[in-house]
Amino acid sequence: MADLAQAQEQSTARGMDFMGLVPLVLVAVVFYFFLIRPQQRREKQRQEMIAALSRGDRVVTNGGLIGTVYRVSDNELVLELTEGVQVSVRKSAISEVLAKIGTTSEAKLATKAEARKSPTASHVKKVEKNKK
Repeated sequence: MADLAQAQEQSTARGMDFMGLVPLVLVAVVFYFFLIRPQQRREKQRQEMIAALSRGDRVVTNGGLIGTVYRVSDNELVLELTEGVQVSVRKSAISEVLAKIGTTSEAKLATKAEARKSPTASHVKKVEKNKK
């Protein structure tokens, strides 16, 4: 009789050990699906974005510089911030692609369009003369 009671106590103790692990397993599953997996997806998208960079793309760096990709090498990019001002940055410093421009002729058209949008001193003078 005493052996039977000891066997029952041991089996319930083993069952309690297993039941103590269930919450830990549930927490691990929740962490995986709500934290780890989405982060892996974002990192994969970022790696694809960096791999797809090409000349003429408008990008933003982690430091906030906005420029056009002038040249692409293995680990570095040369960004043209304005005409004649070029900066070399690592590919990992790119945080966002603003505009995907495939060819250099499209890049030139885009920069010309941007130049047209920003008023220059001569444009302002012409507008003032027309008002008079």
